[in-house]
Amino acid sequence: MPGEVTRYTLPPDRYRQARSINQIRFWTTLVGFVYGVAALWLVLRWRLSAKYRTWAESVSRRRFVQALIFTPPLILTIDALELPLAAFRNWIFLKYGLSVQGWGSWLWDWIKNEVVSLVIATIFVWLLYAIIRRSRRRWWFYFWLASLPIGLALVFLQPLVIDPLFFRFEPLAQKEPALTASLEQMVQRAGEDIPPQRMFWMGAGEKLQRAERLRHRLR
Repeated sequence: MPGEVTRYTLPPDRYRQARSINQIRFWTTLVGFVYGVAALWLVLRWRLSAKYRTWAESVSRRRFVQALIFTPPLILTIDALELPLAAFRNWIFLKYGLSVQGWGSWLWDWIKNEVVSLVIATIFVWLLYAIIRRSRRRWWFYFWLASLPIGLALVFLQPLVIDPLFFRFEPLAQKEPALTASLEQMVQRAGEDIPPQRMFWMGAGEKLQRAERLRHRLR
């Protein structure tokens, strides 16, 4: 067929850039694993987790309160040790044009992510130790069973509660009427029923350059 696209190649400069960032991602992933293990080793070496546990037990005898006191400083310590690597990754995204988010906005997102992580981690830590106290041999199995409904709930809560903390959402019909009409046709052809009231525009392009490029391609 005339005009049929059989292959896609990048311009030489874009190809070199893609290979370069792919290598950087590989090495940062590898270094990130080693860095994370080193951070955990430092926490154990300095006996910080034991100190946080003793502090939590001295404040209250209630198990949930202990988890509420123990978990945040432990998670914050580990994430603070890993913060330089996270900042380096963001610097790479800025350098290669994959992100347009300023450092102030990035740091604010990091803080919000920490708050969300602390809430979820506290629940899991409290649940984990409660199960261990009741079953020292099969705690791993019972914890896995108990974590399944929580994980499923998070899947449904993420687009409703978590994602709006980081991105701006608006009704798609108001932002992109033409795109809304195209999506309605596609949904109808698929035999589904998704009204325009359930279609939303996410302002990812305000932070991620690749999302902005994708939006222009959709046009």
